[in-house]
Amino acid sequence: MKPICIGLAIWMAVASASQALADDILNGAGATFPAPLYQLWLDTFEKETGIRTDYQGVGSGEGIKRLVGRSVDFGATDAVLTDEELAKVNQPILHMPTCVGAVAITYNLPGSPTLNFTADVLADILRGVIVNWSDGRIRALNPNIRVENLDITVVHRSDSSGTNFSLTEYLTRTSTAWKVHVGTGKKVKWPVGMGLDGNGAVARMISHTPGAVGYVSYNYALENHLPVAAIKNGAGHFVLPSTRSVSLAASWSAMRLTRS
Repeated sequence: MKPICIGLAIWMAVASASQALADDILNGAGATFPAPLYQLWLDTFEKETGIRTDYQGVGSGEGIKRLVGRSVDFGATDAVLTDEELAKVNQPILHMPTCVGAVAITYNLPGSPTLNFTADVLADILRGVIVNWSDGRIRALNPNIRVENLDITVVHRSDSSGTNFSLTEYLTRTSTAWKVHVGTGKKVKWPVGMGLDGNGAVARMISHTPGAVGYVSYNYALENHLPVAAIKNGAGHFVLPSTRSVSLAASWSAMRLTRS
């Protein structure tokens, strides 16, 4: 089993980062997806070493931009650097995978029900084809849940984001309509909805907007007490994001890489 999509957070450090030690501070920027975990690590690192650190969750794209521009010592991204981005750096970059997590579909509905979605239905919700929560395709997937007659408001990331990349890559692989009309990228042209910077801002907007739907790193859904959807996988099972499902998906992916 695997959740809707897996985000791999990658820590990037330029070769000259050791110079920052002499200045008593290490500066970093990038993905908001793993930002809470990184902040915990960096606080512990600073307490144990006395070296000051600063990490700004500004999105994967901006983190890459700052690292390439040498305005930070390290960055974090949920999307691997492209050949074009690597070509702009005149020194080697050390890539280190740090953690995995789920991108969760979350929403604001009365009673906070746990909804089931297929990839096609999810794609059509986010494309603005399905515009009301009482739509027959949503009701067919959730026959035992009272689905409200409420307009859908899509909330998405407006910044260059690894969370964007993870979600849109999944939808491109599983929905022909999404592949044709939107595609994959850290930043895409959304057909509908309101855009905000960062997982935290998206989660807060959904929590304050009845009828809203969007996507965030699973930990942001938990922190904001938002319900999450179960997504139908290739085996026909509806899978919720959780520590267990993320771990299983990561193990399955690692096994595939080992055998390939």
